[in-house]
Amino acid sequence: MTKTKKNNKPWTAADDAELILMREAKTPTKEIARALGRTPSGVMNRIQNKQIPYGKELTFREVVDTAFAKGEIEFGEPDEKGSFEQLTDLLGQMEEDIKPSKWFPRLRKFLKKLFGLK
Repeated sequence: MTKTKKNNKPWTAADDAELILMREAKTPTKEIARALGRTPSGVMNRIQNKQIPYGKELTFREVVDTAFAKGEIEFGEPDEKGSFEQLTDLLGQMEEDIKPSKWFPRLRKFLKKLFGLK
């Protein structure tokens, strides 16, 4: 019976950091394994053990900055006074465009309270 060579080198903090960055960038597991000098199954085991998510959920700020850079939104003075209704319509549209998250209802509640609406 022949022994198979095991590549059980310990994971370093640098390896973990690289793994996290590559997962956030949605790099395929085979490429991660090649870059780190490990097997794909070894990488998958580490991902499962450390519960490293695939991809990165964008923050509201990142979404707004990206949309602004693409010219999809503009900042400036409102065209009309009393544009709260326009703002809530925009928030509603953003809710549909962006993955729903916990902060939309809180923001809507805050804005209604700020403008004294029910």
